[in-house]
Amino acid sequence: MSEPQDDRISGKAWFTLGVLLVMIVLSYLDRGIIGLLVRPIREDLHISDVQVSLLYGVSFGLFYAVFSFPLGWLADRWSRRGVIYLCITGWSLATAACGLANSFWQLAVARFGVGVGEGGLSPAAYRMLGAAFPKRRMALTLGIFGAGASLATPISQIVGGRLVDWAVRIGGVTLPVLGDVKPWQLVFLILGPPGVLLAPLIFLIPRETRNAAAHAAQPAPAVAGGDGFGAFLRSRWRYLTLHFLGFGLIAMLSYGVGGWTPTFFERRFGMHMSEIGLYLGLVAGGFGMVGFVGGGWVADRWFSRGVKDAHLRYYVIGLPVTTLATVLAFTVVDRPAYAFGLLAFIFLLLPFTGPAVGHLQLSTPVEFRGRTTALFTMVFNILGMTLGPLIVALLTEHVFRDPAKVGLSIALMTGVLGVVALVIFCFSLKPAREAIAAQGT
Repeated sequence: MSEPQDDRISGKAWFTLGVLLVMIVLSYLDRGIIGLLVRPIREDLHISDVQVSLLYGVSFGLFYAVFSFPLGWLADRWSRRGVIYLCITGWSLATAACGLANSFWQLAVARFGVGVGEGGLSPAAYRMLGAAFPKRRMALTLGIFGAGASLATPISQIVGGRLVDWAVRIGGVTLPVLGDVKPWQLVFLILGPPGVLLAPLIFLIPRETRNAAAHAAQPAPAVAGGDGFGAFLRSRWRYLTLHFLGFGLIAMLSYGVGGWTPTFFERRFGMHMSEIGLYLGLVAGGFGMVGFVGGGWVADRWFSRGVKDAHLRYYVIGLPVTTLATVLAFTVVDRPAYAFGLLAFIFLLLPFTGPAVGHLQLSTPVEFRGRTTALFTMVFNILGMTLGPLIVALLTEHVFRDPAKVGLSIALMTGVLGVVALVIFCFSLKPAREAIAAQGT
């Protein structure tokens, strides 16, 4: 039996979304700053592009992805506010610990901690938003939540870029107990503590009502065996496989491009990080926010008009444009302004969390949404965070054998993965419609 349709959004729901937006902005600040610190970290620790990609991707992304599932499981059974509080405090302390690292492995271990902490935010937040907002507004709601990442982008790029240049200009500092602190270490030490102070804000969100708890305990339709989760996964294996893989490839594009774009502008055009941060922040922030919210709005509109595969069809249309724009931006353009202009298409059309998670919410029984979303988060982050930046670095070092050709590496990765992802989304449309029909939505 389908759930009653009520599109009214309460003030509590909007407040919940607002607080969670603060948290997602904070998370992207802490995870993204390393992209602006490639040169000083490489020079100081004497590491390669591949090792940098491991710090950006594997050391953070693997632990983020792996721990997102057990933390999502915990969010299904314990206080979601408590999970988020512990996660924010943990990743903030780990960010500060990055500033204490004096070797590749010490920095990698600190990044492990950042990844573990941030792995619990999205599953718990998606679960809270799923309970607070009407289901027919899920893609838009999660698109707005995802726009927090775009809001964090200009903040992290602009503020982070200036912070990096400032730290480099003063040449580091000498602190009590810690002694001499290098410029890149100082950046991490400054960014870590604010999260510890802001973490208690999560308890301003009211507890879920008994009605919401009872709603979350409804049995899954047409699913049997144990608590039903394993049977549910088997019954939707084709839809879930294509959905996870398609968006996983988009995640690889997003993290591969995002992780190496600042370095591309520094190596290709000789720009300073404060300048790169300013322009990249404005482009990524402005167009990214429109992309997150607009993609969710379009998917919701199509879905409400009976297009049950709308959330995936959106990428069948947008991927060719995004792929072409990315290849051109990192190969043929000879001016930074043109490259930033083409990057606008990427940030406008590539954001995917709203439609991707929105469709999962609509096609998944309520009591399985936390675990299904956590599993999805784990898969796309393993693919995106660990492989995206790494592929670019491997192409640069072992195929083109020239650090200055990082743009060609980005373009080659995007061209291949963009085509493969497009094919997967074309095959996923029918299973997506069937999954929605099976849920009675």
